[in-house]
Amino acid sequence: MATPASRLRFLIDENVQRSVTRWLDARGHEVHESRDVAGSQARDAVLDWLASTEGLTIVTYDTDFRFAVRRMAPQGTQKKMRAHASILWLGIPEPRALERIIQCMEIVEHQYAYARDVGVRVERCEVQAERVVTRLLVPPRGQQSSSTRNEER
Repeated sequence: MATPASRLRFLIDENVQRSVTRWLDARGHEVHESRDVAGSQARDAVLDWLASTEGLTIVTYDTDFRFAVRRMAPQGTQKKMRAHASILWLGIPEPRALERIIQCMEIVEHQYAYARDVGVRVERCEVQAERVVTRLLVPPRGQQSSSTRNEER
């Protein structure tokens, strides 16, 4: 069960099976399915805007989610776009997704809590077959740079 300090807020992309949604909800996280809040077949840019506005982390299998959002931005505004939503990317085959989320959710929760505690933002957390890779956005002197943390389980 997620503690209040590790409770996360998720926007679940429609390509993620409902068993993952139900498990995250049962664990105590706030979950919203994209099909319920943005409609079926919502564009990535809409999901990114909704998640970043509401402070939600997008859970998806889409490997090119960020690039698709940038491609859909109006010409000339790509570099001026505000910060994107955080992404929890599932880099594993769908049949193993729930099993793998169950195995490593404590690591994911820890990474998000760590980022919150030190005042940085998780840009992307990748749940892979053998490890969890987290990319943090660290804002030094008004600019954003990034660092990566790896944990295996």
